[in-house]
Amino acid sequence: MAELDALLKTLRRGGIDRPDFKPTASPVKTVAVNTNFTSTPAPSAPVQPLAPQAPTPPPQPARSNVDQLVSALAGFSNNFNRFVGQHFAEENKQAGVDAELKYLQDNSPLSWAEAVKKDPTLADRSPVFRQVYESRAARTAVQRRAGELIAKYHTSPIAGSEDPAAITGWLQENMKDLYEMQTSPAAREALVEEMRSVSAKFISGHAEVARKNLVEKNANSLSVSYQTTFDNYKALGPAVAYKTEDPVAYERLKASGDKHAGVKAAFLNGISGGESAGKYNIRYTPSGGALYSDMNQHPRIRETIPKGPNAGKTSDAAGRYQFLSSTWDALMGKNTPFTPENQDLAAIKLAEQDYKRRTGKNLWDELEKRGFQPDIQAALAPTWEALNGNRGRHLATYNESLKRYGGTPAGPGVTNAHIPEMVEEVRKLEREATAQGMTVGQINEITLNAVVTNAIQNQDESILEVASLTRPHGLSIEQKKAVEDARVKIRALKVQEANHQAKVEKAAKEAREAHVVTSVASHLLQQMKTGPNGEPPQAPRVPQQILEAALEEDKVHGTDIFNGLVKMQENLDKLDKNEDRLAVGDLTASVYSGKAGQREVLKAIQDGILKDHVTISRLLEFSGRKGGDNPLNDPGVSHLVSSIENVIGKKEGAIGAFKDPVAASQALSMFTGGMLKFKAENPTASPIQLHEEAKKLHMEVMKLYAPREAAKLEGKTPEALKAGAATAPDANKPVIVPRKVEWRKAPVYSDEATLRKEWEAFQKGDFNNDFAKWMKANDLIGNPKAISEFIEAQTKLLKNQPKR
Repeated sequence: MAELDALLKTLRRGGIDRPDFKPTASPVKTVAVNTNFTSTPAPSAPVQPLAPQAPTPPPQPARSNVDQLVSALAGFSNNFNRFVGQHFAEENKQAGVDAELKYLQDNSPLSWAEAVKKDPTLADRSPVFRQVYESRAARTAVQRRAGELIAKYHTSPIAGSEDPAAITGWLQENMKDLYEMQTSPAAREALVEEMRSVSAKFISGHAEVARKNLVEKNANSLSVSYQTTFDNYKALGPAVAYKTEDPVAYERLKASGDKHAGVKAAFLNGISGGESAGKYNIRYTPSGGALYSDMNQHPRIRETIPKGPNAGKTSDAAGRYQFLSSTWDALMGKNTPFTPENQDLAAIKLAEQDYKRRTGKNLWDELEKRGFQPDIQAALAPTWEALNGNRGRHLATYNESLKRYGGTPAGPGVTNAHIPEMVEEVRKLEREATAQGMTVGQINEITLNAVVTNAIQNQDESILEVASLTRPHGLSIEQKKAVEDARVKIRALKVQEANHQAKVEKAAKEAREAHVVTSVASHLLQQMKTGPNGEPPQAPRVPQQILEAALEEDKVHGTDIFNGLVKMQENLDKLDKNEDRLAVGDLTASVYSGKAGQREVLKAIQDGILKDHVTISRLLEFSGRKGGDNPLNDPGVSHLVSSIENVIGKKEGAIGAFKDPVAASQALSMFTGGMLKFKAENPTASPIQLHEEAKKLHMEVMKLYAPREAAKLEGKTPEALKAGAATAPDANKPVIVPRKVEWRKAPVYSDEATLRKEWEAFQKGDFNNDFAKWMKANDLIGNPKAISEFIEAQTKLLKNQPKR
């Protein structure tokens, strides 16, 4: 068992000696162990060593006759001795080869006993044969176990360990049974040797795995620490400056020509905000301060401090900068009045001398160059306790005050006063990561990723400053690109957010306006209807409560609903009911075709287009119909509405003079009226019945307002159409006449090519085209000069119109 004990000791020590191996530092901070152990006292007298006891040698076996013969022969001849030795060596070598071959032939049995049982003739083989066989079996057993352990290792908890030495106990546990199975010294010796080799490979591999695990753990820990840091500052919100009045001594400093007057005044605000909220007549009390009125002297009222590091002590701190009476006496003298101006001058003197004593630098030069940075605040924190915390607010107060005094803030934190503190936190975490064994490259990558991610999440470009401020040698090209990409993304997100907010506000505004429109339309309709007992309709008026609500809406959201309602009421009250037939026709056609609603109807009243109460009532009622209440919303009917609007109103491809909205509105009124009547009389009509009625009514409208189109729909031949055109027109059918247009100012045709085409056809004698009809309507037929002027004016207008 001595070999087993030696192996176990080796495994406990970490396998084989590895002078180049050093465990990776753990991220957990440890406390140094006291290694000053007390030495064992020396004995009072030297100990006499015992004489070694020689073991009793075993009796020599009786020599055989052969041995005696060989010995005798060896004494006669050295050559014969060499011959015998060489013969035995060759036999042993051949026995070893035979044993290796036999082991392979036997399919690697685990023991010599199993091999003999399988082949009894092996019992007669030489001791060398058996020794080689057993050694090979032992080595193979270790190699097989190693193969099994490789697969087992990656699924075991030890694979996730950060301890390089953890592998030794695991190997001991998984290989101990192999040693106990061996009985012969040769097999045990071979097994121990093979186990040492295998263990060394396992230990080396696990050390690398443990190092990677530790680095990964440290990286995750660093990322989490960064996230916590940024989250903490996000929770604090923007660093808001303390609200303080200007120092009384500022004007005196400025008048004296002090080049640092603005810096000194801003500094005084920066420290007084946290000490006294800028008040000159406040003294310390445990409950949060008390005001006093006598400014001629220091109050010198001592109060006991209830908690904190100075608990139990007393303080008589007073004034804007919370001077102790002892400090005041040393600075200004006991009898110096405790006036606001003297307090300012004393604070300037105290800050200047304390900063110089602690850093060796001039405070005002430092503030001018770098601003009220955290390290400057830390240097003055022993003087003013408020500077131990809220350093972002002190910096924000300093920067805001300096701007007010005409100065320009310098150093980090101008846009975000928390940035300098963030930089200090990040640098601290980077130092800890370096101590934990992480490389500079790994730290840089994690830091940059954390800064960029949080800047994008918070949509705050100022956080990107942390990346450059924590890299004293600047950013690499890749790092600069990552920062700029993040800046672009932040700006894009802000634009998206602004657009989304604008859409939300627009939707909310439209919803509020729609509510007003619906309310006004409902009231006007109710007033313009005949009463249940035949009472005449009332004069339409916008209700007072709606006007009041609109006025309030305008004040809160900056809308202009109230003025529109007032103007609409003025037009409703006018006695002049003459309307522009074409404008009313356009609106009516749009309402009946579903392109305009109650909002557009009320806008037309407001603009003075709609005046007739009957027309207003009819359009408001129709535009207010929704869903199944309006049969024109059915897809099988709506396309017929578009057909009437386009064909009779000549919306598609017609020049402006031939668009006849009046005829279109009349035709649509006929069609929609018929469909509403059918729906009212047949409320349970199926879609097929509704579509059939719509087709029939559509044909009637077409025959009345567009007979040629109706003939096409009925499938009449061109000859029949010509014959029909030769007959006298029906006096009951309306004749569509193009209206007059100020052609010198507005283009009549959609493009120059159409104008030329119509003009050439007219010259060839086609007096039935749109050009000829337009000439007749505008009294230009027979006046070549006027026609030429028309062509020239229209060509010029069409060439100058904007491209679409």
